Amino acid sequence: MSPPPGCPGEPPCRKQHAGQGYPPTHAARAHGIPVSLSMDTSVWWSADLFSALRATLTTYRSREHAEGHARGESVTHTTLRAHDVLSWATRGGAAALGRSHDLGTIEVGKKADLVLLKNDDSPVSFPLLNPHGHVVLQAQRSDVHTVLVNGHVAKYRHRLRGIDLRALRDRVENTVEHLRGGLGESEWHKGMNPEVPRAKTIEQSRFGTEQPPTGQ
Repeated sequence: MSPPPGCPGEPPCRKQHAGQGYPPTHAARAHGIPVSLSMDTSVWWSADLFSALRATLTTYRSREHAEGHARGESVTHTTLRAHDVLSWATRGGAAALGRSHDLGTIEVGKKADLVLLKNDDSPVSFPLLNPHGHVVLQAQRSDVHTVLVNGHVAKYRHRLRGIDLRALRDRVENTVEHLRGGLGESEWHKGMNPEVPRAKTIEQSRFGTEQPPTGQ
């Protein structure tokens, strides 16, 4: 099944950093277009979905306030709530995948894809007065206690299962050291601390990916 047409799922934080326009969630919601949240990269932006929840709520409310200020008004009640954003990341994600029949909610007959949050050492995990608001505004990756994928325990007590994370970390660190040694300290330092060029603009394509002419 195909995702519902026009259902945005990219993280607003990445869109803003990459110059891909203001997050479309406000316009989509105004026109009744389904919304879902996801993270599609961990290379040049965080893959933390909790950050996407907060960024989505913040940018949406920021727009409501900005439009109100432009009219000389103060918005006292924003329309997007924490439970809406959390639903976009769960039910909305399932709907965008065309999988509402077996994903997105906890029901008999659906796949046991569950994320359980519990961190007794967290200084912000109590008091739990508004669960939706707490997840969206306070939770983070270190609070993920257990993850089940189709009933299979992929993470338990904050630790991944079936993955040698130490070995993977060593491989990554060895790769970085290999590249650093091959480049030399001078080139490595220049690459890690590039000069900030003078800001300029180029003609914008639909996705903002058009490259400048050769030689510029």
